[in-house]
Amino acid sequence: MKTQKKFKTGFIMAALFTSAFTFGQGTSNLQVSFVSTEVNCFGTNDGTIDVSISGGIQPYTYVWNNENVASLNPSGLPIGTYIISVSDASGAVVEESIEITGPTAPLSMTLDKTNISAYGQGDGSIDAEITGGIPFKSAIAPYIFTWSNNSTTLDQTNLSAGVYVLTATDYNGCQITKSCVLFKPNVFQNNLETYSFDKSPSVGNIYPNPSTGNVTIELNDLSVDEISFYSLRTGQQIQTNFKNEMLPTLEGGEYIIYFKSKGEVIGSEKLKVVN
Repeated sequence: MKTQKKFKTGFIMAALFTSAFTFGQGTSNLQVSFVSTEVNCFGTNDGTIDVSISGGIQPYTYVWNNENVASLNPSGLPIGTYIISVSDASGAVVEESIEITGPTAPLSMTLDKTNISAYGQGDGSIDAEITGGIPFKSAIAPYIFTWSNNSTTLDQTNLSAGVYVLTATDYNGCQITKSCVLFKPNVFQNNLETYSFDKSPSVGNIYPNPSTGNVTIELNDLSVDEISFYSLRTGQQIQTNFKNEMLPTLEGGEYIIYFKSKGEVIGSEKLKVVN
């Protein structure tokens, strides 16, 4: 949203100024007025100045203090002070200083997340902080924000695993977008020892058990199409093997092996490796 120079009241107003200073001889009543618009977003060059000259004796001449500014009505200006000196045919001179303002800091965002504590839980959270840019003067919220989950609160709680995207917009229409990924723990990551490990000879046997690292799995149920190995120490999945693939060599520790058919667990067994 392109905005013109703003006063402390917070209302959008045109910055209109008129100068009628005369230097030299004669009474030319030379006058210079201008309207300026501020820079919208930090680091952009979109300020403008529209200068009007009246009175005096034509023709007029003008010069800016900035060698990069040549037009009487320049655009594409960064934050800064611009001085124009206008002269008429009588030698009268009017000098005007114009300040182009804008954000002093970029619009920025930080997302501080807390991942899901346990498999199947929805207790993740994201604490968001938005700073910089040009905040709204409203007492309700200094920035407009939208979450990808359509939430209307800035800080998010009771979240499930997934990707959450936050977009913030300031008073001038400048935007920033960031995403945050909440991870869910492995199904066996928390309190593994409390799980019930069903001895399922009807599905498959693992031997020797305890083992020195190399094991043999004998499948009794031909519907098994996936065998998953999980470490009881870390809760992490070690490897997933499909039927007829080579089994991993395991380090010392305890493991849970799950037999799956079409993605569903149909049997499990606990394995101890000593090496």
